[in-house]
Amino acid sequence: RVLALNGGFPLPRHLVFVDTPVEVSQQRLRSRGPGELFDAAALQRRVREHYERALGLFGGSGMQVHRVDGTRPRGEIARDICACLGLPVPILGA
Repeated sequence: RVLALNGGFPLPRHLVFVDTPVEVSQQRLRSRGPGELFDAAALQRRVREHYERALGLFGGSGMQVHRVDGTRPRGEIARDICACLGLPVPILGA
């Protein structure tokens, strides 16, 4: 259904998927305080499954799909994203 709604629009050149297991996401969420509606582990698992299926649909589309390891510290994740996109690495925490 989402593909049909967006069918008339061009794909981006790059798609960056920050691949973070649900268990890691749950640990990070607990450290932030009270949860929100979309924070439930069961819902996050379903959303992750949908993303995995969706990413598989873009093979051969010309769009570059980059999978970044989301289990690492945010500075390393930011550096990886910049490298995927050919951007300069920001100075984090400045």
